[in-house]
Order: sequence, then C-alpha cells, then structure tokens
Amino acid sequence: MPLTRVGVRPRPAPIEKISPSALNRILECPRQVAYARDDTTKELQRPTTRTALGLAAHGLTEAVSRGMGPPSGVDPTPWLEEEWDALIAAQLELLQLRWPGRDVPPARSWPGFAVTKVLLIRSLARRLSDGAMLSWPAVSRGHGHGGPPGLPWIERLLEDSTSKLFGAPDRVEEVAGRLRVVDLKSGVHQGEVTQAQRRQLLAYAWLVKCATGRLPDELAILDVRGRETVIAVDAAEVAALVVEVASAVEMFNQECATPSGVPARPAAGVCRWCEFRVVCADYWSAREDDWPSHADLAGVVVEVGFNQVEVAVDGGSTWRLLLAGSEKPSTDDIILAVDLEPAGYGTSRMRWHSRLRILPAQR
Repeated sequence: MPLTRVGVRPRPAPIEKISPSALNRILECPRQVAYARDDTTKELQRPTTRTALGLAAHGLTEAVSRGMGPPSGVDPTPWLEEEWDALIAAQLELLQLRWPGRDVPPARSWPGFAVTKVLLIRSLARRLSDGAMLSWPAVSRGHGHGGPPGLPWIERLLEDSTSKLFGAPDRVEEVAGRLRVVDLKSGVHQGEVTQAQRRQLLAYAWLVKCATGRLPDELAILDVRGRETVIAVDAAEVAALVVEVASAVEMFNQECATPSGVPARPAAGVCRWCEFRVVCADYWSAREDDWPSHADLAGVVVEVGFNQVEVAVDGGSTWRLLLAGSEKPSTDDIILAVDLEPAGYGTSRMRWHSRLRILPAQR
C-alpha cells in the first residue's frame, strides 16, 4: 500500500497560547497538536463514550461545588441521580449529532457507565450529607480594592500572556490558610498520578500564581470515589515547567514553517487514543502487532460485498472488514479503519465509533 497517499501533512497556525492538555500532547507527539490545529483534519476529533462520561462527571461535581442540591436534611441521592440522567442525556444527544449515520449505544451499555455513576453519586451524596461540600456561590465574591476575586474558583479561566499558558482548573480553594488546586479525574481506574497529570497540575499552579501572586501550597487529584491524592508544590518544579512550555511552543512554531513539517512520535501508548491515526502515515509505518490498536486495518479493497469488503493488506494476505454506517468503499480504493473489534478469523468489525477513511482508486 503506498503510504505516500495515506499521509496528510498538517498545516497548522502557529501557537499563540496553549492549554495544559495541549502541552502534554505536544511533548508526546507534536503532530497530534498540528492535526488538531489544521482546519482540514481537526474535525476528526469527535466525542466518545469515555469523554461523555468524563464531561457528565465533571458537570455533576461542578453543580454540587456551586452549591446546587436539595434542601439540607433531605437525602441527596434522588436529586443527584436526576441531575446525572439529564447530563448523560445531553451527552448522548451530542454523540448522535457528531456521529451521524451511526447507531450510538444507550448510555447504560457504555463501558464504565454503571460503576462511574454509582461511585460518583455515592461520593457526592456522602459529601453533601456530611456537609463536606461548602455551599459555594455561582459567582466568586470580590475582595474589593482591585484585589483578585474571592475563592473558591470553579473552572475559572486563567491566562498568562508571558508563558502563553491558559486553563481552567476544576477548583481553586483556600482551606485553613492553604491555597489548593483540585482537579477531578473521572476515570474509574485512577491510580498513581501520571507524569501528564502532574504536568497539568504544575501548569495550573503557575496560572494560579499569576492570578493571585501566590503559589499554591498543594495540588490535588480528586477521583470519582471522592479520594484525594495530594502533591506538595515545588517552586523549582513549577519554574522548570514554565521553561518547558516556552521551549515546546517555540519548537512547534519553528517546525510549522519548515518543509518537513511538524514531526510525529509514534508509539503504542501515544497512538492508542489518537484521533488522527487515519491520516498519519508515520503511525501506519511504525505500528506493531502487539500495540493496543492492533486491530486497525489499512489496505486496498479487492472485493465488495453486502456491508463488507475484502482488503489486501501488507504481506499479500486478505482481511474481511464488516462495515457500519453509510460509507461504502469501491474496488481498488485504499481504506484505513481504526477502533475496530475482532469478529473471527481474518475478520474485523467496525464499531459505532470506528473511523473509516476512503482514498478513491487512481484510475
């Protein structure tokens, strides 16, 4: 298969400001950020059930943090369940909008749905019942005299024009005189703090310092069980992060202007959740059979059947792909399909969220 036809070279605009999540991506694989900033490829970013669960969990936690909930002394569980259902319904509607022609599954069948709902609602109900959640106002109070708004801040956008960082920490609070940054992680398997998570928290620490003139005393990750993992703030580590940001942005902007473009750094962990695999020739040339995305398929269509195609792949063998949705390739087209599932010997099946890219045959 001619990889020269598979790859799309991104042509992104230079970075003027960068979020902590984009910083993590640019350090792992600058090409991902380039694709996300290119008008011709950025639409490949679509929500999944994983992101939908995360947004719903953040939304419910934020609502409680802003003081919403039933009257004091009333069991909060029914209210939490009603709010959760409304948030999930909105996320399901968004999935259906962004994946036209696909059969988006009901929320109850989403991976991790039941355990995320149970753990989160149990945690928030316990906090509401125990009074551990303060009744925080929807709008931060001001100190007056031109000082910074009163804490806590709930997803308040912070920016620093010098470092070009911007972001909205889930919560910035002061408890017993200690300034804290709290970040909610909705994954049910949250364990040790990863390097990417630590980098994100350090970036938030710098933004809080820029906004308040004071470096936070501690950073915390809050999981859906209500457990906090606290990290002490090291001023030298925060300063090093700011230098890393400046270097990463400068390098990215220089690479945007070079003939070779922004490089890719394909690796199993880096590429696993990347939305841009279908346009990245470096991914297809680097991937190995033991990568988590081993079921991805690239080849030339040699036969078209009813809702399935036979595909010639590298090495001379053929592979059957069971199709989903309205996209239908023709014989001699090149196809690239990702996020598939095995369906028997020599066969893969597209799932509702599988991406299929079709390159028409050159005739």
